Amino acid sequence: MTKCKFIKNFTNFIKIAVAFCDKARREGLLALEEELEDLDDNDFKIGLRLVVDGTDGCLIEEIYSYMIENEKNKYKRRYKTIIKRAVLGIQQGINLRILILILLAIADLPHKEQSKIEYELLRD
Repeated sequence: MTKCKFIKNFTNFIKIAVAFCDKARREGLLALEEELEDLDDNDFKIGLRLVVDGTDGCLIEEIYSYMIENEKNKYKRRYKTIIKRAVLGIQQGINLRILILILLAIADLPHKEQSKIEYELLRD
């Protein structure tokens, strides 16, 4: 994965992750089950399936840590780290603004890109 592709994937992912987090906070974790089939991101789908099934957060953390450890490409590692943190945040019912700020910090985007995403997601 290149840096450019990482930024594109992250920009799309964060919007989806925030929507899932919002739905889980409003309707509960089981409400995410109906959305899983439409997800294209298999790593995110795996994590959300574990959350919906009631898997302990420590086990989810361990599973993702192995996935990240085995990834050679630095941008894919960072992307999987972002997915892990989003999944755990959704499971914990984290505040949307905090989730956005955490994911942006992990992404370590150029200032212009980060500001654009922050504006889109935090303007409400």
